[in-house]
Amino acid sequence: MTGIMTRIAEEWQLKRRTVFVSCSSDMEPEAKVVRTVLEELNRSLPDNDRWALYHWTEADETWSATGTWQQNIPRARDAGLVICLFGERLGIPLPDYFPCPHDLQLPPWVKFPWPDGGDSQAVPLTGTLFELLDAVQSPAEETQKQVLCYIKADDQLFSRVGLLPEQRAYGFEHRYSTLMHGQARIRDRSQSSEYDNQINLLDRFYEAFFRRGKHPYTCFGSGTEGRDGAQRALRACSRTCARSLVSRNTQGSGGISRAWLPINRKTTISCSAGTNRGSAFSTASENSM
Repeated sequence: MTGIMTRIAEEWQLKRRTVFVSCSSDMEPEAKVVRTVLEELNRSLPDNDRWALYHWTEADETWSATGTWQQNIPRARDAGLVICLFGERLGIPLPDYFPCPHDLQLPPWVKFPWPDGGDSQAVPLTGTLFELLDAVQSPAEETQKQVLCYIKADDQLFSRVGLLPEQRAYGFEHRYSTLMHGQARIRDRSQSSEYDNQINLLDRFYEAFFRRGKHPYTCFGSGTEGRDGAQRALRACSRTCARSLVSRNTQGSGGISRAWLPINRKTTISCSAGTNRGSAFSTASENSM
């Protein structure tokens, strides 16, 4: 990677252990929920055992006209814990001049660079997807790293076979409601088209990575409890993870290997208004792309 990315990643590594939160712009409120829970956790820990949190909004450095925003973000594989949040967007394709790392293997359903006319059988490499793939493909010696995927969706609709993307009500259509601006539907045709395109790409990714790929995930929220209910459910999930961090932290000091021990793929985390299909997964070979 570029010198800028390497330098920033090293800077965060040197500060302290880091929780890396990855999400598209529609999930920024949920990223703030995770930050709040982590701050609660840190108040209960000695200074030397506290965790830093990194989210792409921290990338406030300048970059050249030929550079990309993603180059200003540390690599997710360098963090101790990676939390990926998904709602109603997969994100914007990374530009063709993004220096995709040679050590990152893209699965066949990801296309980079993304063609101007799109591809009906693939998804683009977006910033969020890059960070997820980078995290799960960490080197073999880092097999104790944890990657948690939280999806704002109804678990039954998410997993049911044969539904169309629009029938799954991803994100409980909270972003769609925002774009409606109080109208009966999204009036701006370009916004409506972009929303539909993102839902289709997201569904294609969900199908390849979770439903067919069998990677663990946690659905949270409810179609009847609104945005606040979804955030409460995510807060419950995050606090359960935080309690695990605290309990495991008492088993020893040092790196991630003692602070966050691997959780079995079938371990269930209690999450209000959400269902788990595997709460966490390590970067071991069973999860290779």
